[in-house]
Amino acid sequence: ALPLESMGPLVKTCRSHGPLYRAALNQDECIALESMIARLDTIAARAASLDVRLMIDAEHTYFQPAIDHAVLRLSRKHNKSYPCVFGTYQAYLRDSHAKLTLDLD
Repeated sequence: ALPLESMGPLVKTCRSHGPLYRAALNQDECIALESMIARLDTIAARAASLDVRLMIDAEHTYFQPAIDHAVLRLSRKHNKSYPCVFGTYQAYLRDSHAKLTLDLD
């Protein structure tokens, strides 16, 4: 997978300025996202060391893609021997079933 900071410039080379182009993170947003994930990684490591669970949720739906990304990265790293990182699914949203199916795969 490409590092986050390379995704924005890659997407910005799209010929069409459609939804993907407009949704790409700029450099400052990529830095902020990586910083958030680094802080969450520290918290997840501590949760794993204490055998407690960490539930990560977004209060607003526009944060959900970033939260989903963070949860998936943290789960893959920290849920190998003990399930300590959990995300949520907003069941009232139309795409929840598809997201849940993809995550289960």
